[in-house]
Amino acid sequence: MDFGTNSVGSTRAGADRGPAADRLVEMSPSRIGGLRTKGQYTTAASFRPTGLVRRELAAAPGSFVWHDLHSSDASESGAFLRNMFGWCSKTLGRRTLFTQGALHVAGIVAVSSDPNVHPGTWRPHLRVANVDDCVARARVLGGTVIKAAEGIPGLDRHAEICDPTGASLVVADGTLDRRTVGDSTIAWDELHTRDTRISASFWTALFGWTTDWVVAGAEPIGVFLNGGERVASFRHTTDSVFDRASRWVPFIQVGGAASACAIATGLGAVVTARLTDDPLLGGAAVLRDPGGAEVGVCERKQTR
Repeated sequence: MDFGTNSVGSTRAGADRGPAADRLVEMSPSRIGGLRTKGQYTTAASFRPTGLVRRELAAAPGSFVWHDLHSSDASESGAFLRNMFGWCSKTLGRRTLFTQGALHVAGIVAVSSDPNVHPGTWRPHLRVANVDDCVARARVLGGTVIKAAEGIPGLDRHAEICDPTGASLVVADGTLDRRTVGDSTIAWDELHTRDTRISASFWTALFGWTTDWVVAGAEPIGVFLNGGERVASFRHTTDSVFDRASRWVPFIQVGGAASACAIATGLGAVVTARLTDDPLLGGAAVLRDPGGAEVGVCERKQTR
């Protein structure tokens, strides 16, 4: 796990972010080349990452700070992410780090190719004040500890926990943080759960979050609030072969969801869900890449 630059994050869950939380420590032009399909390049202006990517300093506990994709076909998933979003990558053993505009945006870890294991799952990393306390509370609340706490307290200690419905993420403490925002970077996290009531109760009790609701269509969309600020959303999964298990789905910001879906299918991905004019994400869709991993694309940047 690699979080990057120095951070001055608060030490309590849900703490208000100080001025340092919004201070930019690095800005760099993002890649300007068109995104490549199988055999050709696209020059669609609406989908070319021409803006700036930036890394912000400090994230309060209860904030997402990193994302790793655990994939049984890391080469296929990695090739898709590079071609789709213009990312560059560097591989070190089983781990690959992706960069956008010279800044880290995500990682991918090669895991077992056992056919009984899901072919690809994203693991969001969330900052907490104390990993060991968080793990203990998770057990009391009915959660499962998938990976026990390890690392140095206050520096890089982390653990993986799972809610009662099966959705998991990594909790981490320390003073290091790497968040990159802008075009072709991860802009939002959404929990797709088999039981919104159980999942919402677990995560709010664990992290001190509160919830709000956005009413749209047949079923409202839940929003997790960290110290009054939107940090993620949650909604009920559909009962389809692609969308059944509870899991966290990261959404990558794009210029146009329709163009993104066309490019993704050209690269061998499958569009598993279209969220037309979503009240939170604007135009959005969920994709399953050729390696079997799932990722979302969205037009609207959420304010963390």
